[in-house]
Amino acid sequence: MGAIAGASTALVVGVLGFVLAVAYPDTVTQGDISTVDIGILTLLDFQFVTPEAGGTSLHVAPLVFDHFDQYIPPAATLGLLYVLPALVCYRAGNFVAGFRTDDDDSAHLDSALSGATIVAGYLPVMVVAGLLAPSDPVSIDLTTTIWLAGLVYPLLFGGLGGLVAGYYYPGELRVGQAYSAAILGLSLVLIFLTTFLTVENIPNSADEMVGRLVATVFLTVGALALELDVSGTALLPYVVTIGLFLGFGVLRVRRSPGVRSAAEGFAKGATLAPAYALYAAFLFSIGVALSDGYLFFEYQEIYAVVGAGIESDAIGGLFTFEGLRTVTFAIEGIGTFVETVVMSGVVYGAVAGGGGVLAWWYGNRNATGPAQQGAQQPPHPQQPQGGAGQGTDRSPRQPRQ
Repeated sequence: MGAIAGASTALVVGVLGFVLAVAYPDTVTQGDISTVDIGILTLLDFQFVTPEAGGTSLHVAPLVFDHFDQYIPPAATLGLLYVLPALVCYRAGNFVAGFRTDDDDSAHLDSALSGATIVAGYLPVMVVAGLLAPSDPVSIDLTTTIWLAGLVYPLLFGGLGGLVAGYYYPGELRVGQAYSAAILGLSLVLIFLTTFLTVENIPNSADEMVGRLVATVFLTVGALALELDVSGTALLPYVVTIGLFLGFGVLRVRRSPGVRSAAEGFAKGATLAPAYALYAAFLFSIGVALSDGYLFFEYQEIYAVVGAGIESDAIGGLFTFEGLRTVTFAIEGIGTFVETVVMSGVVYGAVAGGGGVLAWWYGNRNATGPAQQGAQQPPHPQQPQGGAGQGTDRSPRQPRQ
């Protein structure tokens, strides 16, 4: 099963690379580089096996922007594509480990190993891609292809998917996805409202409402990416974001029976993290696309609101201006984009987990010992009532059915 899932996953990433290759302008595939060659290079580039030309490394996907004459978005606009290989490996490992049927709560490592078996199918596809990749005028390093694309991605992210499948019930992750979507939606609404307190001195000629919407995207991205360099009332986007993650972490545990320890409360709250990271990556891509200097100068009535926010230090730390139409966004490069998505997911997943710990502590603050705590908690809905295992210290976690 692992080999089939791994090969299928690699082919999904490959198809995505070839679809993008067809969209490249003709100037990219002229000469000795064919569409098949550029598709293979794109597939490997998605996994940071970066092609080299003339001794210079370059990402392939942003070449699609060569179609544009004036508006050329930053490369990180396509950063979401560089998150997808990790995501599909994670889902493949999750899928494979979901076929485990044993109920041994100590088998989380086995679930992780089951997820990592996708390497059996993923690695051969990457080796073939590395061997078929062009060597002139653009080339890739075959060794990097094998250890990074062929081994690290399926072992790390497939294993992580397997571990998550073994630790959480399927419904827990679906609830986490719903809560993550709610957090993102509420963040945008509430941060939009904070702009009426933080963004000041807007010119009369500005398109205020649309401008506030654009500023809201930047402020939300800045708060999620921990890139806002602000103080005073301008800290409100941070307050909103942290408060929502804490609150939903608390809600997640309060609505979950059978949470018997602080560690389990943290794990319950942290179920928001995987889906949230994907949602954040999508929002980051929109924010990067809107940050191009061309838009600042072409749509001045809208971006006058953003400028007012920068001048009033409400959007501090996100932009650097280096002359006419030269605007640098905090999340500019593809590598920075992926690092920010991972960091943001870990940090705010931990915040939600902290909310879960608070909820567990509040619910057990009057307990005097393990026996009383256990008596206060209802049994896990999937744990049999009565029986030899009832009342023991055995964790209610089971591998995914």
